[in-house]
Amino acid sequence: MTHRLCLRQNKIKGLFLGSTIVTIFLIGLTILCNGRTPIVSIGVVNNEQENNGSKIFLNKINQQILHLVSYNSSELAHHDTLNDKLSGYLTISSQFTPELISKYTFNDNKLIASKPAMVFNGDAIKLVVLNTITFILESALDESLPEIMSSSGINPILGSPYAIIVDPIAKTDSLNDLYNSRNHWIPKFVVFWSFTVTIFLSTFTFYRDRNEPFFDRNLSSGATKGQFVIGHFITSLVVPLVNSWPVLLISVYFLGLQQKGSLIIVWLIYISNCSTAIVSAFLIASAPIDAFFVFVLSSTYVFCGLASTGIVWPFHALPYFFKPFTKWIPLTVNYDSLIRVLSHGHPWNDPVVLWGLAHNLGYVVIILMIVRFIL
Repeated sequence: MTHRLCLRQNKIKGLFLGSTIVTIFLIGLTILCNGRTPIVSIGVVNNEQENNGSKIFLNKINQQILHLVSYNSSELAHHDTLNDKLSGYLTISSQFTPELISKYTFNDNKLIASKPAMVFNGDAIKLVVLNTITFILESALDESLPEIMSSSGINPILGSPYAIIVDPIAKTDSLNDLYNSRNHWIPKFVVFWSFTVTIFLSTFTFYRDRNEPFFDRNLSSGATKGQFVIGHFITSLVVPLVNSWPVLLISVYFLGLQQKGSLIIVWLIYISNCSTAIVSAFLIASAPIDAFFVFVLSSTYVFCGLASTGIVWPFHALPYFFKPFTKWIPLTVNYDSLIRVLSHGHPWNDPVVLWGLAHNLGYVVIILMIVRFIL
């Protein structure tokens, strides 16, 4: 049974090579679009005469990301911004230092928290640039405040920002990786795109074999429906088994994926993730609908995974009725497991990794039983 299914799949020329190239291409494309921090130029108009405070602030700006260009007037900086010579400009008032000190010593509200809302009109790339500029300037202001306070004869503790307790994924090792993409986004891209490529490929092969005489011939030769499902599952695993190592090695050594843990554990999570994609494809393809709606359902499932597992927006920002969906979809636990191993270097017996593998195993068994019942 399994032998006949292998021969059936081998008739698709370039299956293994194509799935490998497509997965790597999609991972690389999303890294190119979302991974790196943009390097942008902004104008600086410093109107402070005795510019001790403004000088400290400007020196704290990360100039490996923001390239500062000095201007004598805001009008000229605004003109160059409109002509796309600059991504924006910063005007420092003549009373920058005393106004800054006044806000932090006589006002309970922080300067950044009390600023007016920013209205933005433009495309997504410009929004990333805007967010980068805002983040760098706010970080520089927070970092420079204690020194500005101290240089003005005021207790520097008054300029210390509020302590925010967070659980970072891992400390970034590159000044150009502002959004920590190597520890966060790239592992998610690996999980998501391998899942997506596998689910579409498996949907096509299972739907084809189920609705063609191949399925009936196997049953008439004595094979059971359970054997058909298990045999198809085993042969469908051949594709991720073949393309897993090229995808992982290229992602680590050429696309910048952080790797602190064992690649063997990473490979196991990768195969586990693809296994859940295969059985999800079986469930969709076994529904009594035509091919068009099968691929609509596959696309809907992938989109729900994209929208609900932290790729587009954080989990805590999801509507309350959507959060239960993330409890059982495999992508969520696979993201957490892969990040634990790649970014933290945790071993296989880490509770998050073990829970992810157990979740995937249970998901595969339950879905295969449902598919067998539907057939």
